[in-house]
Amino acid sequence: MSHPTHLLLLAFSLTLVLGQSGGTGAIQGVVSDSSGGVIPGATVAATNIATNNKTTRETSAAGLYVLSALPPGRYIVEVSGNGFQPLRQEKINVDALTTIGLNFMLKVGNITDAVTVSYAPPQINTEDARMGQTMRNEMYTSLPLSMGISGIGAGPRNPQSFIYLMPGVQEGNRWGTVNGSQGFAKEVYVEGVPVTDPIQQGEGRAINLGFPVDAIEQFQVETSGTSVEFQGQGAENYAIKSGTNQFHGSAFEFFRDTMLDARNFFAAKRSKENQNEFGATISGPIIKNKLFFFGVYDGWRYRVETAPTFLSIPSPKMRTGDFSEFPVQIFDPQAPRASPGNLFQAT
Repeated sequence: MSHPTHLLLLAFSLTLVLGQSGGTGAIQGVVSDSSGGVIPGATVAATNIATNNKTTRETSAAGLYVLSALPPGRYIVEVSGNGFQPLRQEKINVDALTTIGLNFMLKVGNITDAVTVSYAPPQINTEDARMGQTMRNEMYTSLPLSMGISGIGAGPRNPQSFIYLMPGVQEGNRWGTVNGSQGFAKEVYVEGVPVTDPIQQGEGRAINLGFPVDAIEQFQVETSGTSVEFQGQGAENYAIKSGTNQFHGSAFEFFRDTMLDARNFFAAKRSKENQNEFGATISGPIIKNKLFFFGVYDGWRYRVETAPTFLSIPSPKMRTGDFSEFPVQIFDPQAPRASPGNLFQAT
C-alpha cells in the first residue's frame, strides 16, 4: 500500500539587513595608537562582503567601539581617525550569537597611506565566558546526511543531526542532551527566537519538519555560560540563509528505494519503503545593497508497504451468540460436554 503523502514545506523570507536583530553577532574592541593611548572619535566600519551593507560606529572617549547587530557572514573592517593612517582588516568571520574581540592600533601618518591586513587569525571569543561551537554552511553541506529510517523514524533530512558532533552534546532522550542533563532540558532557537514546545522543552520537530537543511546558513550549540536571554541546559540556534547581491539557485533530490536495499535473511521478499525529498532554492537582491530575498521549497514523499495481516471479524449472528455458521460445533466452556470416548467437565 502507499503511505499518504505528507510534509510539504514552503519558506520565503524578505530580509532587510539593517533591521535584523535576533540571532546576530557583533564585533567590539578598542582603538589605540602606537604608544597605547586610546583614540576617541575614530570611525570603525564593518562591511558585509556578500551584501555590501556597512555598519559604522565611532569610538567612545575610552576608545571603545561596538558594531552590532551584524548578520552572520564575512566582513571587512575599516578604521580611520584624524592624523592616523587608515587600517583595513579583511576576512573577519562573524557568527550568530558571537561577539568577536578585535583591537586596532593606528599609526600616525597621512590619511592617504592606508594599511591593509589581508590575513585574519581564527577569531576567538574573549568577550564572555560562554562555551560552544558553530558549524557553518560550507561544513554543514559537505557532511553526509540521510533521511530517516522506517516507521516513526522516517522523515526528511534533519538539520539537527549534526549537533551530536559538538563537544558536550550526547545522543539520547529523543533530541539529545547537553553536559549530562535530563531529557528535554535544552532550548531551541531560530534567529535568536525560541521555538520551544510548551509541553516538551527542547522539542526538535519544529526544526526537523519546519526548516529544510538547504535553508540553514549555520547553527550554534552553546553548552555552558549561556547569556541570560537564553534558557535551558544548553541552547541550539539556527541561522536562516539570506539573499546577497548575486542571484543564486539550486535544485536537489534525495531518495531511498527498496531496490537498493538487501533483503532480510528471514524475509521472503523486500518490503517496499521508498522516500523522496526534492526541492529548490533561489535568492538574490530586490534593492541592491539594501533588500534581499531567499526562498526554498522542500517536498517529501513516503511510500511504504504494510505487511498483510489476517483478521477475523464476527458476523451479525455471532454477535448475538449464534455460532452455527462455523464448520465445527461450538460448546459452552462453562457446561459439561461429551465427545467420543471422552467426557469433559468445565473447571
